[in-house]
Amino acid sequence: MKLKTPIETLYEAWGWDIYEKCGFEHALDALRVAMQDPELIFSKITISADHKEKLIETLNRKLTVHPFKIRVDFTLTCTGYDGVEAIKEALLTAKHEVNDETWQLEFKLIAPPHYKCEVVTHNRSEGEKKLE
Repeated sequence: MKLKTPIETLYEAWGWDIYEKCGFEHALDALRVAMQDPELIFSKITISADHKEKLIETLNRKLTVHPFKIRVDFTLTCTGYDGVEAIKEALLTAKHEVNDETWQLEFKLIAPPHYKCEVVTHNRSEGEKKLE
């Protein structure tokens, strides 16, 4: 509607190419990737700058990216004299080393000596690397 072009014309111009040339099972998967890395998808198809601009604008409005919550459970013990304080200090140090404006790592006590660590991210592989 924004381009004032029939949908069939858009499919013929570049829509079917998304299915054929981008290597995804469904075009929706390619469009989700295009939201994070537009040139990865749009370099494989022929699309005008106006169509590309309107498509990215529409994708950002209609397709919201849901973040992943990744959780790891672990056991942590310390047999030293300052056991509880040493564990607390170690977890706070790890939290301060990893956290920045893009990462929010959280440590929570389940029941001694079991803890959980959670991170919320849009990129699953990077989140898993951070947790490791």
